Amino acid sequence: MRRNHFEAFVKGYRSAGGRLDYPLEPALSAGYASKLGWLAYSLSKALHLEPVTEKEQQVAVQQVHETLKALKNYEALCPVIKMWWHDSQQNTTSTFQ
Repeated sequence: MRRNHFEAFVKGYRSAGGRLDYPLEPALSAGYASKLGWLAYSLSKALHLEPVTEKEQQVAVQQVHETLKALKNYEALCPVIKMWWHDSQQNTTSTFQ
């Protein structure tokens, strides 16, 4: 994610009449939940907890690795998003408006 993209989103959303004065944590939690759901699904296939072909099992193993990496990246991104979100709430005359 790039800050200029985030700022463009905030500016566009506000100019369309959108409000951004709600808590960010539920949205960030939903991001984790979707990744964890996919991880659980992939693990069940990778570990043969449900019937799968050998090819499906191999794909699932790869998905487990990719999802773990995505979770790690998301963990690093969340504080940045929180900071940008906080800045967007504080700035009433900056580029966010």
